[in-house]
Amino acid sequence: MRDQVDSAGQERAHRRRLLFIPGYDPRSPAAYHRMWTEEAPRQAAVSGAVIAVGRKHADGDHALGWTVQTMMDGRAAETRVTLLRWDDLVRAWWLRGERRVIAAMPRWVGAMAGAGVYGLTRRSARALWLCLMTPPVILSALVGLMALVALAAGLAASWAAIPVAAAAPFAIVWLWRRIDSQVNCGWVSQCFSYMARIAADPPPEQAERCDLFARRLIAAVDEGWADEVVLAGFSLGGNQAVRALARALALRPDLGRGSTAVTLLTLGQGLCIQAALGDETFRGALKTVEAEHSIGWVDATSASDPASACTIHALHGVIDAPDPNRPLRRAPRFHKLLTDEHFRAIRRDPLAFHFQYLKATDLPDGYDWFALAAGPDFLIQRSPA
Repeated sequence: MRDQVDSAGQERAHRRRLLFIPGYDPRSPAAYHRMWTEEAPRQAAVSGAVIAVGRKHADGDHALGWTVQTMMDGRAAETRVTLLRWDDLVRAWWLRGERRVIAAMPRWVGAMAGAGVYGLTRRSARALWLCLMTPPVILSALVGLMALVALAAGLAASWAAIPVAAAAPFAIVWLWRRIDSQVNCGWVSQCFSYMARIAADPPPEQAERCDLFARRLIAAVDEGWADEVVLAGFSLGGNQAVRALARALALRPDLGRGSTAVTLLTLGQGLCIQAALGDETFRGALKTVEAEHSIGWVDATSASDPASACTIHALHGVIDAPDPNRPLRRAPRFHKLLTDEHFRAIRRDPLAFHFQYLKATDLPDGYDWFALAAGPDFLIQRSPA
Protein backbone atom coordinates (compact mmCIF):
# COMPACT_ATOMS: atom_id res chain seq x y z
CA MET A 1 0.00 0.00 0.00
CA ARG A 2 0.98 3.61 -0.37
CA ASP A 3 3.14 4.75 2.55
CA GLN A 4 0.83 6.87 4.73
CA VAL A 5 3.44 9.16 6.26
CA ASP A 6 4.27 12.76 5.50
CA SER A 7 7.66 14.26 4.67
CA ALA A 8 8.45 14.59 8.40
CA GLY A 9 7.84 10.90 9.00
CA GLN A 10 4.54 11.47 10.78
CA GLU A 11 1.49 9.37 10.06
CA ARG A 12 -0.93 11.36 7.92
CA ALA A 13 -4.63 11.04 7.27
CA HIS A 14 -5.82 8.19 5.07
CA ARG A 15 -6.80 9.63 1.69
CA ARG A 16 -9.80 8.23 -0.12
CA ARG A 17 -11.68 9.13 -3.26
CA LEU A 18 -15.25 7.87 -2.99
CA LEU A 19 -17.20 7.79 -6.24
CA PHE A 20 -20.79 7.12 -5.21
CA ILE A 21 -23.63 6.09 -7.55
CA PRO A 22 -27.12 6.34 -6.03
CA GLY A 23 -29.97 3.98 -6.81
CA TYR A 24 -32.96 4.39 -9.08
CA ASP A 25 -33.96 7.71 -7.56
CA PRO A 26 -35.39 10.75 -9.40
CA ARG A 27 -34.51 13.14 -6.58
CA SER A 28 -31.77 15.71 -6.79
CA PRO A 29 -28.41 14.45 -5.46
CA ALA A 30 -28.61 17.24 -2.90
CA ALA A 31 -30.84 14.82 -0.96
CA TYR A 32 -27.86 12.52 -0.48
CA HIS A 33 -25.58 15.31 0.72
CA ARG A 34 -28.30 16.36 3.15
CA MET A 35 -28.50 12.76 4.37
CA TRP A 36 -24.76 12.80 5.06
CA THR A 37 -24.95 16.08 6.98
CA GLU A 38 -27.94 14.91 9.04
CA GLU A 39 -26.81 11.36 9.75
CA ALA A 40 -23.09 12.00 10.39
CA PRO A 41 -23.61 13.73 13.78
CA ARG A 42 -25.94 10.92 14.86
CA GLN A 43 -23.43 8.25 13.99
CA ALA A 44 -20.63 10.24 15.64
CA ALA A 45 -22.65 10.39 18.86
CA VAL A 46 -23.03 6.59 18.77
CA SER A 47 -19.49 5.64 17.78
CA GLY A 48 -17.53 8.42 19.45
CA ALA A 49 -15.96 9.43 16.14
CA VAL A 50 -15.52 12.92 14.72
CA ILE A 51 -17.19 13.29 11.32
CA ALA A 52 -17.19 16.65 9.53
CA VAL A 53 -19.07 16.87 6.24
CA GLY A 54 -18.19 19.79 3.97
CA ARG A 55 -20.43 21.82 1.71
CA LYS A 56 -21.56 20.41 -1.60
CA HIS A 57 -20.24 21.78 -4.88
CA ALA A 58 -20.45 21.02 -8.58
CA ASP A 59 -17.81 18.48 -9.53
CA GLY A 60 -17.75 18.35 -13.32
CA ASP A 61 -20.30 16.86 -15.69
CA HIS A 62 -23.10 14.98 -13.96
CA ALA A 63 -21.41 15.03 -10.57
CA LEU A 64 -21.73 16.62 -7.14
CA GLY A 65 -18.86 16.71 -4.65
CA TRP A 66 -18.06 17.32 -0.99
CA THR A 67 -15.33 16.42 1.47
CA VAL A 68 -15.51 14.42 4.70
CA GLN A 69 -12.96 14.66 7.51
CA THR A 70 -13.05 11.91 10.12
CA MET A 71 -11.21 10.92 13.27
CA MET A 72 -11.91 7.36 14.40
CA ASP A 73 -10.04 5.58 17.19
CA GLY A 74 -7.35 8.25 17.09
CA ARG A 75 -6.74 7.90 13.36
CA ALA A 76 -7.64 10.45 10.71
CA ALA A 77 -9.06 10.16 7.21
CA GLU A 78 -9.87 12.62 4.47
CA THR A 79 -12.41 11.57 1.86
CA ARG A 80 -13.31 13.41 -1.31
CA VAL A 81 -16.80 12.30 -2.28
CA THR A 82 -17.98 12.54 -5.87
CA LEU A 83 -21.63 11.62 -6.37
CA LEU A 84 -22.00 10.43 -9.96
CA ARG A 85 -25.37 11.55 -11.22
CA TRP A 86 -27.90 9.67 -13.30
CA ASP A 87 -31.00 11.20 -11.71
CA ASP A 88 -31.76 13.00 -14.99
CA LEU A 89 -32.00 9.63 -16.74
CA VAL A 90 -34.15 8.24 -13.94
CA ARG A 91 -36.56 11.17 -14.28
CA ALA A 92 -36.79 10.56 -18.03
CA TRP A 93 -37.59 6.86 -17.47
CA TRP A 94 -39.80 7.34 -14.38
CA LEU A 95 -43.41 6.22 -14.88
CA ARG A 96 -45.64 9.24 -14.29
CA GLY A 97 -48.80 8.59 -12.31
CA GLU A 98 -50.30 5.54 -10.69
CA ARG A 99 -52.07 4.41 -13.87
CA ARG A 100 -48.78 3.96 -15.72
CA VAL A 101 -47.20 2.19 -12.77
CA ILE A 102 -50.16 -0.21 -12.63
CA ALA A 103 -50.22 -0.68 -16.42
CA ALA A 104 -46.53 -1.62 -16.46
CA MET A 105 -46.93 -4.26 -13.77
CA PRO A 106 -47.84 -7.24 -15.99
CA ARG A 107 -44.64 -6.73 -17.99
CA TRP A 108 -42.22 -6.81 -15.10
CA VAL A 109 -44.12 -9.52 -13.22
CA GLY A 110 -44.05 -11.64 -16.40
CA ALA A 111 -40.35 -10.97 -16.90
CA MET A 112 -39.52 -11.91 -13.32
CA ALA A 113 -41.64 -15.06 -13.50
CA GLY A 114 -40.21 -16.07 -16.88
CA ALA A 115 -36.66 -15.65 -15.58
CA GLY A 116 -37.38 -17.86 -12.56
CA VAL A 117 -36.86 -14.98 -10.12
CA TYR A 118 -39.98 -15.76 -8.09
CA GLY A 119 -38.91 -19.34 -7.54
CA LEU A 120 -35.34 -18.37 -6.69
CA THR A 121 -36.28 -15.64 -4.21
CA ARG A 122 -39.01 -17.70 -2.56
CA ARG A 123 -36.36 -20.26 -1.62
CA SER A 124 -33.37 -18.02 -0.93
CA ALA A 125 -34.47 -14.41 -0.44
CA ARG A 126 -37.80 -14.42 1.33
CA ALA A 127 -37.83 -10.67 2.01
CA LEU A 128 -37.36 -9.89 -1.69
CA TRP A 129 -39.94 -12.50 -2.70
CA LEU A 130 -42.51 -10.80 -0.46
CA CYS A 131 -41.56 -7.43 -1.96
CA LEU A 132 -41.98 -8.81 -5.50
CA MET A 133 -45.34 -10.30 -4.56
CA THR A 134 -46.76 -7.26 -2.79
CA PRO A 135 -47.62 -4.96 -5.76
CA PRO A 136 -49.36 -7.61 -7.92
CA VAL A 137 -51.17 -9.07 -4.91
CA ILE A 138 -52.41 -5.63 -3.88
CA LEU A 139 -53.53 -4.85 -7.43
CA SER A 140 -55.25 -8.24 -7.78
CA ALA A 141 -57.07 -7.70 -4.48
CA LEU A 142 -58.26 -4.25 -5.57
CA VAL A 143 -59.47 -5.51 -8.94
CA GLY A 144 -61.22 -8.42 -7.23
CA LEU A 145 -62.85 -6.08 -4.73
CA MET A 146 -64.16 -3.81 -7.46
CA ALA A 147 -65.48 -6.82 -9.37
CA LEU A 148 -67.37 -8.01 -6.30
CA VAL A 149 -68.82 -4.54 -5.74
CA ALA A 150 -69.95 -4.38 -9.38
CA LEU A 151 -71.44 -7.87 -9.13
CA ALA A 152 -73.29 -6.99 -5.94
CA ALA A 153 -74.61 -3.81 -7.53
CA GLY A 154 -75.72 -5.77 -10.58
CA LEU A 155 -77.56 -8.31 -8.46
CA ALA A 156 -79.30 -5.54 -6.53
CA ALA A 157 -80.26 -3.61 -9.65
CA SER A 158 -78.85 -4.34 -13.09
CA TRP A 159 -78.55 -0.66 -14.01
CA ALA A 160 -76.46 0.05 -10.91
CA ALA A 161 -73.60 -2.11 -12.19
CA ILE A 162 -72.90 0.33 -15.03
CA PRO A 163 -71.78 3.35 -12.96
CA VAL A 164 -69.98 1.08 -10.50
CA ALA A 165 -68.01 -0.56 -13.33
CA ALA A 166 -67.22 2.87 -14.80
CA ALA A 167 -65.95 4.13 -11.45
CA ALA A 168 -63.91 1.00 -10.70
CA PRO A 169 -60.63 2.09 -12.43
CA PHE A 170 -60.69 5.38 -10.54
CA ALA A 171 -61.41 3.59 -7.28
CA ILE A 172 -58.54 1.17 -7.89
CA VAL A 173 -56.10 4.04 -8.49
CA TRP A 174 -57.36 5.89 -5.40
CA LEU A 175 -57.03 2.83 -3.19
CA TRP A 176 -53.61 2.01 -4.65
CA ARG A 177 -52.46 5.54 -3.81
CA ARG A 178 -53.67 5.16 -0.23
CA ILE A 179 -51.90 1.83 0.21
CA ASP A 180 -48.78 3.12 -1.52
CA SER A 181 -48.47 5.91 1.04
CA GLN A 182 -48.04 3.23 3.70
CA VAL A 183 -45.90 0.52 2.07
CA ASN A 184 -44.24 2.22 -0.96
CA CYS A 185 -45.47 -0.42 -3.41
CA GLY A 186 -45.28 2.16 -6.20
CA TRP A 187 -41.58 2.79 -5.63
CA VAL A 188 -40.64 -0.89 -5.72
CA SER A 189 -42.81 -1.28 -8.84
CA GLN A 190 -40.85 1.52 -10.50
CA CYS A 191 -37.56 -0.22 -9.73
CA PHE A 192 -38.69 -3.66 -10.90
CA SER A 193 -40.20 -2.15 -14.05
CA TYR A 194 -36.90 -0.39 -14.81
CA MET A 195 -34.94 -3.63 -14.35
CA ALA A 196 -37.19 -5.50 -16.78
CA ARG A 197 -37.15 -2.70 -19.38
CA ILE A 198 -33.39 -2.20 -19.20
CA ALA A 199 -32.74 -5.94 -19.65
CA ALA A 200 -35.00 -6.18 -22.69
CA ASP A 201 -33.96 -2.97 -24.43
CA PRO A 202 -31.04 -1.08 -22.84
CA PRO A 203 -31.13 2.58 -23.92
CA PRO A 204 -27.91 4.01 -25.37
CA GLU A 205 -27.88 6.89 -22.90
CA GLN A 206 -27.27 4.42 -20.06
CA ALA A 207 -24.12 3.09 -21.74
CA GLU A 208 -22.97 6.65 -22.43
CA ARG A 209 -23.39 7.64 -18.79
CA CYS A 210 -21.54 4.55 -17.56
CA ASP A 211 -18.74 5.39 -19.97
CA LEU A 212 -18.55 8.83 -18.34
CA PHE A 213 -18.46 7.19 -14.90
CA ALA A 214 -15.67 4.89 -16.06
CA ARG A 215 -13.57 7.82 -17.18
CA ARG A 216 -14.16 9.57 -13.85
CA LEU A 217 -12.92 6.45 -12.07
CA ILE A 218 -9.77 6.31 -14.18
CA ALA A 219 -9.17 10.04 -13.63
CA ALA A 220 -9.51 9.60 -9.85
CA VAL A 221 -6.85 6.90 -9.89
CA ASP A 222 -4.55 8.83 -12.22
CA GLU A 223 -4.86 11.92 -10.03
CA GLY A 224 -2.49 10.22 -7.60
CA TRP A 225 -3.81 11.95 -4.49
CA ALA A 226 -5.69 9.05 -2.92
CA ASP A 227 -4.41 5.97 -1.16
CA GLU A 228 -7.63 4.28 -2.18
CA VAL A 229 -10.30 4.91 -4.80
CA VAL A 230 -13.67 3.37 -4.00
CA LEU A 231 -16.45 3.05 -6.58
CA ALA A 232 -19.61 2.60 -4.51
CA GLY A 233 -23.02 1.68 -5.91
CA PHE A 234 -26.12 1.74 -3.73
CA SER A 235 -29.14 -0.36 -4.73
CA LEU A 236 -29.53 -0.25 -8.53
CA GLY A 237 -26.58 2.12 -8.53
CA GLY A 238 -24.60 -1.08 -7.90
CA ASN A 239 -25.61 -2.25 -11.38
CA GLN A 240 -24.30 1.00 -12.85
CA ALA A 241 -21.09 0.67 -10.83
CA VAL A 242 -20.48 -2.80 -12.27
CA ARG A 243 -21.10 -1.55 -15.81
CA ALA A 244 -18.82 1.44 -15.25
CA LEU A 245 -16.03 -0.65 -13.72
CA ALA A 246 -16.15 -3.16 -16.59
CA ARG A 247 -15.90 -0.26 -19.05
CA ALA A 248 -12.98 1.23 -17.08
CA LEU A 249 -11.16 -2.10 -17.23
CA ALA A 250 -11.68 -2.19 -21.00
CA LEU A 251 -10.14 1.27 -21.25
CA ARG A 252 -7.40 0.61 -18.67
CA PRO A 253 -6.67 -3.12 -18.25
CA ASP A 254 -4.04 -2.42 -15.55
CA LEU A 255 -6.49 -0.56 -13.34
CA GLY A 256 -5.95 -1.44 -9.68
CA ARG A 257 -2.46 -2.86 -10.19
CA GLY A 258 -0.58 0.26 -9.15
CA SER A 259 0.08 1.89 -5.80
CA THR A 260 -3.48 3.22 -5.48
CA ALA A 261 -5.96 0.60 -4.30
CA VAL A 262 -9.19 0.38 -6.29
CA THR A 263 -12.25 -1.19 -4.67
CA LEU A 264 -15.84 -1.78 -5.73
CA LEU A 265 -18.36 -1.34 -2.91
CA THR A 266 -21.93 -2.53 -3.47
CA LEU A 267 -24.71 -1.90 -0.97
CA GLY A 268 -28.21 -3.36 -0.93
CA GLN A 269 -27.60 -4.85 -4.37
CA GLY A 270 -29.66 -7.12 -6.60
CA LEU A 271 -27.00 -7.90 -9.18
CA CYS A 272 -27.99 -11.52 -9.73
CA ILE A 273 -31.61 -10.49 -10.32
CA GLN A 274 -30.64 -8.14 -13.15
CA ALA A 275 -28.45 -10.89 -14.60
CA ALA A 276 -31.28 -13.44 -14.36
CA LEU A 277 -33.51 -11.20 -16.50
CA GLY A 278 -31.35 -12.01 -19.51
CA ASP A 279 -29.36 -8.78 -19.60
CA GLU A 280 -26.38 -10.21 -21.48
CA THR A 281 -24.40 -6.97 -21.49
CA PHE A 282 -24.71 -6.81 -17.74
CA ARG A 283 -23.80 -10.48 -17.33
CA GLY A 284 -20.65 -9.81 -19.34
CA ALA A 285 -19.80 -6.84 -17.11
CA LEU A 286 -20.20 -8.99 -13.99
CA LYS A 287 -17.86 -11.63 -15.41
CA THR A 288 -15.27 -8.97 -16.23
CA VAL A 289 -15.40 -7.54 -12.70
CA GLU A 290 -15.28 -10.97 -11.06
CA ALA A 291 -12.20 -11.97 -13.05
CA GLU A 292 -10.11 -8.89 -12.20
CA HIS A 293 -8.79 -9.69 -8.74
CA SER A 294 -6.59 -6.62 -8.66
CA ILE A 295 -9.84 -4.75 -7.96
CA GLY A 296 -11.17 -5.35 -4.47
CA TRP A 297 -14.89 -5.95 -4.01
CA VAL A 298 -16.83 -5.49 -0.78
CA ASP A 299 -20.57 -6.04 -0.57
CA ALA A 300 -22.86 -4.88 2.23
CA THR A 301 -26.32 -6.38 1.70
CA SER A 302 -28.65 -7.34 4.52
CA ALA A 303 -30.39 -10.71 4.59
CA SER A 304 -33.60 -8.90 5.59
CA ASP A 305 -33.56 -6.08 3.04
CA PRO A 306 -36.73 -6.51 0.92
CA ALA A 307 -35.30 -4.47 -1.98
CA SER A 308 -32.13 -6.53 -2.43
CA ALA A 309 -31.03 -10.04 -3.29
CA CYS A 310 -30.61 -10.71 0.45
CA THR A 311 -28.29 -13.70 0.95
CA ILE A 312 -28.20 -14.82 -2.71
CA HIS A 313 -24.64 -14.56 -3.99
CA ALA A 314 -24.09 -11.54 -6.24
CA LEU A 315 -22.79 -13.82 -9.02
CA HIS A 316 -25.47 -16.51 -8.71
CA GLY A 317 -26.33 -17.83 -12.15
CA VAL A 318 -23.45 -15.91 -13.74
CA ILE A 319 -20.41 -17.87 -12.54
CA ASP A 320 -20.71 -21.64 -12.21
CA ALA A 321 -18.83 -21.82 -8.90
CA PRO A 322 -18.52 -18.27 -7.52
CA ASP A 323 -15.87 -17.57 -4.93
CA PRO A 324 -17.66 -17.17 -1.57
CA ASN A 325 -15.16 -14.42 -0.69
CA ARG A 326 -15.66 -12.43 -3.89
CA PRO A 327 -17.30 -10.19 -3.07
CA LEU A 328 -16.19 -10.00 0.56
CA ARG A 329 -19.46 -9.71 2.47
CA ARG A 330 -20.12 -7.41 5.39
CA ALA A 331 -23.82 -8.11 5.86
CA PRO A 332 -25.42 -5.49 8.14
CA ARG A 333 -27.46 -6.94 10.99
CA PHE A 334 -29.80 -4.01 11.41
CA HIS A 335 -31.92 -5.81 14.01
CA LYS A 336 -28.90 -5.64 16.33
CA LEU A 337 -27.89 -2.08 15.37
CA LEU A 338 -31.26 -0.36 15.84
CA THR A 339 -33.63 -0.11 18.76
CA ASP A 340 -36.58 -2.51 18.64
CA GLU A 341 -38.97 0.35 17.89
CA HIS A 342 -36.77 1.71 15.11
CA PHE A 343 -36.30 -1.72 13.53
CA ARG A 344 -40.03 -2.47 13.62
CA ALA A 345 -40.70 0.85 11.88
CA ILE A 346 -38.34 0.18 8.96
CA ARG A 347 -39.57 -3.41 8.62
CA ARG A 348 -42.98 -1.97 7.72
CA ASP A 349 -41.52 0.22 4.97
CA PRO A 350 -39.21 -1.35 2.36
CA LEU A 351 -37.93 2.08 1.29
CA ALA A 352 -36.93 3.03 4.83
CA PHE A 353 -35.24 -0.33 5.35
CA HIS A 354 -33.35 -0.01 2.07
CA PHE A 355 -31.96 3.44 2.87
CA GLN A 356 -30.73 2.32 6.29
CA TYR A 357 -27.41 1.40 4.65
CA LEU A 358 -26.68 5.13 4.32
CA LYS A 359 -27.91 6.18 7.76
CA ALA A 360 -26.72 6.20 11.33
CA THR A 361 -27.31 3.25 13.62
CA ASP A 362 -28.69 3.45 17.15
CA LEU A 363 -26.08 1.13 18.66
CA PRO A 364 -22.29 0.81 18.13
CA ASP A 365 -20.03 -2.09 17.19
CA GLY A 366 -21.40 -3.22 13.86
CA TYR A 367 -22.07 -1.95 10.38
CA ASP A 368 -21.16 1.74 10.19
CA TRP A 369 -21.68 3.49 6.85
CA PHE A 370 -19.43 6.41 7.78
CA ALA A 371 -16.56 4.18 8.86
CA LEU A 372 -16.97 2.14 5.68
CA ALA A 373 -17.19 5.12 3.33
CA ALA A 374 -14.93 7.65 5.05
CA GLY A 375 -12.97 5.84 7.76
CA PRO A 376 -9.17 5.47 8.16
CA ASP A 377 -8.97 1.84 6.99
CA PHE A 378 -8.66 0.40 3.51
CA LEU A 379 -11.79 -1.51 2.56
CA ILE A 380 -9.58 -4.46 1.66
CA GLN A 381 -5.94 -4.80 2.62
CA ARG A 382 -3.79 -5.81 -0.37
CA SER A 383 -0.32 -5.28 -1.76
CA PRO A 384 0.20 -3.55 -5.10
CA ALA A 385 0.89 -5.84 -8.03
